[in-house]
Amino acid sequence: MRSVRPKFTTYLGNYIREHYDIKTDHSKEVAASWDKAAEKEEKEYEKANEKILKKAVKAIKAKKG
Repeated sequence: MRSVRPKFTTYLGNYIREHYDIKTDHSKEVAASWDKAAEKEEKEYEKANEKILKKAVKAIKAKKG
């Protein structure tokens, strides 16, 4: 199950770009650092999501049986 977070993040980014004068120029090193951090966050989010779902399934099974 995917979160609405990516859709909201895209929406918010587009809104900010359209309504504010934000400078987005970064060096390749800064961009690479942000990309690496985003990849790490996504992996951690997926692990946490799986853990929560496993606990939920376990709780449901315990109630049934």
